[in-house]
Amino acid sequence: MDRLWKYEEYVRLLSHDNTLDLIMAKWKTENSKIDSCDTLAACLRGIGDPRGIAVLQDIYNNENNADYIGRPLECLSLLHNADIPELPAIRERRREGKKQQGSRIKEINDAFKDMENAKTMGKVIPFQRKTKKKGRNDLCPCGSGKKYKKCCLNKY
Repeated sequence: MDRLWKYEEYVRLLSHDNTLDLIMAKWKTENSKIDSCDTLAACLRGIGDPRGIAVLQDIYNNENNADYIGRPLECLSLLHNADIPELPAIRERRREGKKQQGSRIKEINDAFKDMENAKTMGKVIPFQRKTKKKGRNDLCPCGSGKKYKKCCLNKY
């Protein structure tokens, strides 16, 4: 926690130009704590330097699945009133994501309703014999005249 506080303090004390240069230098080193594009995007959004827009645009356009870059890129572009060509695509992806999330929530709710309907739909009917159960001490059904336990119980 102390290390994070020191990092935030450094960011606060440095100007925007120095902070962006520091973050980009950390990004390019191998043993950096900034090890994902998502973390870099969050840092650039937090710094608020307009030069971060170009960095995020490059990541957004060159990464395979860079949807997580959309929000920071949109935030920086709105902050600096920059017109970027990726903005309509970012907003459309967000709308699609919300629509998919809504349909998943509906599916889950429907599944829970089905489960509750199954619980209250009908009672489970226990198995009932059509004939009387043979007792051990009853006469054997084979007609020998012996008790069932002494005659046919162990044969089957």
